[in-house]
Amino acid sequence: MKKTYAGTAFAAIVLAGLCAGCWTHHEIKTESEIKPVHITIDVNVKVDKALDDYFGDLDGVIRSFHRFAELTTDSIIYNGDDANTRRAIEGIDGRRLISFGLADGNNWQAKNVHTVRGSYGAYDLYRDGEYLCAIELGVPGAHNVLNSLGVAAAAELCGMTPQQIADGIRAFHGAGRRFEFLGTYADVTIADDYAHHPTEITATIDAAKKLGHRAVWAIFQPFTYSRTAKHLDEFATALQAADHAIVSDILGSREVNEWGVHSSQITDRIDGGVYLATFEEIADYVAANVQAGDLVLTMGGGNVYQCARMIIARLKEQS
Repeated sequence: MKKTYAGTAFAAIVLAGLCAGCWTHHEIKTESEIKPVHITIDVNVKVDKALDDYFGDLDGVIRSFHRFAELTTDSIIYNGDDANTRRAIEGIDGRRLISFGLADGNNWQAKNVHTVRGSYGAYDLYRDGEYLCAIELGVPGAHNVLNSLGVAAAAELCGMTPQQIADGIRAFHGAGRRFEFLGTYADVTIADDYAHHPTEITATIDAAKKLGHRAVWAIFQPFTYSRTAKHLDEFATALQAADHAIVSDILGSREVNEWGVHSSQITDRIDGGVYLATFEEIADYVAANVQAGDLVLTMGGGNVYQCARMIIARLKEQS
């Protein structure tokens, strides 16, 4: 295997792991369910309220990440810019603590951050104040600058050189359901993302709007009644940033709708927001109204990717 391939494979594995971390936590319903596992390197990008419906509140989320970090046997790589992440590792000793971020004082730092090709991050990579190499990402979104810093720190621990790290990060073009481009049909680009919390939706739409499309369509499937009820205003604010916002019925998953919440309560808070119950209705509506040069982005933690496939099928029928 060529060294550049090794760097590529490692970047893909770690970036996919960073994004898939929520799956692990989603399968853990309470702090008591965090079981002992062998973790050599733990990369922690950010701790926020995205999991507060499982752990009660932000303090519960921080405690869960702290317990997870305690299971690490060698190195903890963490976002030094994020106060909640710093709290999550307080009191942990006997491991190497390696920080990354944009601010001075981090072990790994991105300087001269800018964008290329619309929404793809690029920057100069520094370790402990020493310039290593120039980095250019193969995935869009400002949030992936921080993700890639975590990748770089972990890759070096695994023996990668700065050039291998740079080659690998540039060659990585995303994991499934992480701003996954599904194709262009009738000059309309379709993409799908797992974003299911207001913070993630905001980051995803921000990245989408910088790609140069005529208009961005945000199609969102809320996941769980409790989360939807808790973050109605935040969901509306996040989706308002798109040129067109459509919300489907809530996927209740394990829950009964004790809150009496409905997706229309989100769209009622959005100027021009549209509520359509089913994916079939959404696909028909989008196919009838979308224009050449638009980007259609499906988002949610459930099966909204099926809606993306339906839209593609409708567009194929029209072409």
